[in-house]
Amino acid sequence: MKRPTHVVLASIAIAALLFFLPAFGWAQEQPTSEPVTPSDEQQKLNDEGVEHLIEENYARAVAHFEQSLLLGELNVTYLNLGRAYQKMGKCEKAKSALERAIVAPPVANPPEKLVTDKAREYLAEVEQECVVEPAEAGPETAGMNSHELWGWTATAAGLAVAGTGVGLHFAAEGKRDEVREAQRQDGLITSVSQTEAQQLEDDANTLDSVGAAMIAAGLVGAGVGTYLVFTAPDQADASVSVGLSADSIGLSLSGRF
Repeated sequence: MKRPTHVVLASIAIAALLFFLPAFGWAQEQPTSEPVTPSDEQQKLNDEGVEHLIEENYARAVAHFEQSLLLGELNVTYLNLGRAYQKMGKCEKAKSALERAIVAPPVANPPEKLVTDKAREYLAEVEQECVVEPAEAGPETAGMNSHELWGWTATAAGLAVAGTGVGLHFAAEGKRDEVREAQRQDGLITSVSQTEAQQLEDDANTLDSVGAAMIAAGLVGAGVGTYLVFTAPDQADASVSVGLSADSIGLSLSGRF
């Protein structure tokens, strides 16, 4: 009597399993969120934006997609917006829009999986095309080559040497002032000895000579540096070009590429 009972229970368990397995599988296949129906204005703005995207009028395309998003978020609109920014070379804005396309409310057509897959594909392209955005160089160093750098260095050094020479000249005049201001009596210096006065004059002459030589050398160096700066060859403007594939330009709400 126990065997028939076991058979009945086993049959009930198998039947229940067969019933719930298809239901579980069906649930797994359902989209993660309910599709959103876009308004007529959103449909119109998105389609016009895609047309501008195809025509490579990216600024107008962005304007249409942004205006559509003001009416409500849609995954396909973010996808197209990200694509437009990508083609404009605006990497950060493109990444932000494409990441939003993955989580934004989906539309029924094109399917959510298609939009998500395309968003990930474009994100991979953006990551590859815009690896590192160069830091903006300051005005003093931007575009400076070695020729120009040596010129600026020589100019600065020359002016510094000439400035030192001028300083020595004033120091010499200071020593002469000591002699001029010394107390005199009958035309002779009485506050300092004649030997000391002569030594001060010799020191002043020495400072003058060294100062004059430094001024001359400094001016020559500054002149050479200025010549190097103004004769430095122009460097070609550095630019970063972003290669963009021509396929899969954009998605309209009807699934057009």
